[in-house]
Amino acid sequence: MERQRSSVCSPSSMTKGKPITSTPRAWATSGESSDMAVTPSAGAASTFFRENIPVGELDQAQQLLVPLVGSNAGTIFALALLLAGVSSTITSGIAGASIFAGFYGESYHHRDLHSRLGVLLSYLPALVLIFVIGDPFEGLIVSQMVLSLQLPITVFTQVFLTSNKRVMGKFVNSRSTTVLLLALGSIVTILNLFLLVELIIG
Repeated sequence: MERQRSSVCSPSSMTKGKPITSTPRAWATSGESSDMAVTPSAGAASTFFRENIPVGELDQAQQLLVPLVGSNAGTIFALALLLAGVSSTITSGIAGASIFAGFYGESYHHRDLHSRLGVLLSYLPALVLIFVIGDPFEGLIVSQMVLSLQLPITVFTQVFLTSNKRVMGKFVNSRSTTVLLLALGSIVTILNLFLLVELIIG
């Protein structure tokens, strides 16, 4: 039996004058869909890649989720983005507060002055960027690129600490684990640098 092809087309999902057409095979046949658990974000991402669709706006992801979750795709997508934003905001605030309070030899506490200043210092740059960046999609790309710049520092610092016997004692990484972690960290760093250069050059 020939597999059915589902297409989604809307004025906002036009790319270079052509409508976005998705053919998510996992959604087309019940036999295949029972073998796979596809999350909305993974489903949209795989469709973008398979159909070679350039992503220019967030609305495209919402449109490609329609075959998976139906007419409520927009609501679900917006709710997922909202919850992800709330989660990252809370994490950023607590991390900033803990670090800033640690400078004064204190632990994080929501009533402590230094903790509150740490939260404020974490949120102010993000708040300024919200008003400066006009295109939300472009802002999302730029923010992720900025975060990727500090990723190698975090990754290699953790590898160094967990591979140091003076720090970890009997729980220190084995040599093979250290080599594997360094290789993975190097791959991620190279990919981030490549993406950064590609973004700058255009």
